[in-house]
Amino acid sequence: MQFQIKFTAPVLIGMVLICGFLFPGAKTNGESRPFDPSARPLLRKDSTIGERFRVLGDLNCDGREDMVLSDDIADFAQMGIKLFLYLQDTAGNYILYDSIFAKPGSLAVENYWKGPRLWTYVRKNAQSGILSCSEISDSGLTDWHSMVIYPGDGGTDIGNGILKAVFDNSDSRLEIQKSQTEGDRVNWLPYR
Repeated sequence: MQFQIKFTAPVLIGMVLICGFLFPGAKTNGESRPFDPSARPLLRKDSTIGERFRVLGDLNCDGREDMVLSDDIADFAQMGIKLFLYLQDTAGNYILYDSIFAKPGSLAVENYWKGPRLWTYVRKNAQSGILSCSEISDSGLTDWHSMVIYPGDGGTDIGNGILKAVFDNSDSRLEIQKSQTEGDRVNWLPYR
């Protein structure tokens, strides 16, 4: 007994797209595509598509472009949003490293002699916020140090100076982008 299956072109294209979506590192035409979580649309719990922020830059000072990817922009609040840090491996795959709560524009990298450090600022209210730094170690973000500063409305010159000194002097250029999703295609546009 012979069994034959016939597929139409749209069905075959759909199967290829689904396999690529489910298995992003799968080989296509003999080539392996690196895993990039920002290439997929963000599916919300209610099955609608959400938008995100993405920050590109070398977070761990190894010469490869890493990525910070936010949760849904709809969840963005005065203090920030959950950010997922991905480090790029030698094959070009983005590996989930850690997560933090901050604003995408409130990140800086310091290439410290002991190793790279990530600086963040989280706003508490109109006048103050928390400036923090953490070592980027093999096991995740460690050894957090924080202090309250007053750079906002009615803040202090020192608070403004500290904030400016940290974020104007990042050792890694960080590029902030915002997603614009059209169907199953995610486009990344400059943000600021």
